[in-house]
Amino acid sequence: KMPYKYIGRTHDFKGKTLWEIVGNLKNFGVGRLVIRNIVAERYPEPSYMRILKVEALPEPKEKSPDNLRKVRVLVERTFRGVTNPKPLYLESASYKTDYRLIPK
Repeated sequence: KMPYKYIGRTHDFKGKTLWEIVGNLKNFGVGRLVIRNIVAERYPEPSYMRILKVEALPEPKEKSPDNLRKVRVLVERTFRGVTNPKPLYLESASYKTDYRLIPK
């Protein structure tokens, strides 16, 4: 039996995708706080995102571990203690397995 040989870059993500988090919450987690682990580990200041609105995107055509479900989330972002007054949409990075829900 041949051993598996992994090719490509590794990542240091810890957590779940945004779809896994908001899909299990009442009202899709509107009003709740989520955080990217990579940001939480890198900076001592508080950094988090408050969920304002959630939109499901269509499921990918081909199912594969590399083609995860994406979701569009409108968030109010606080980065290193400074809250951005303008809400922004998270969509392109929503598939990354690096999000964590902050308990109430």
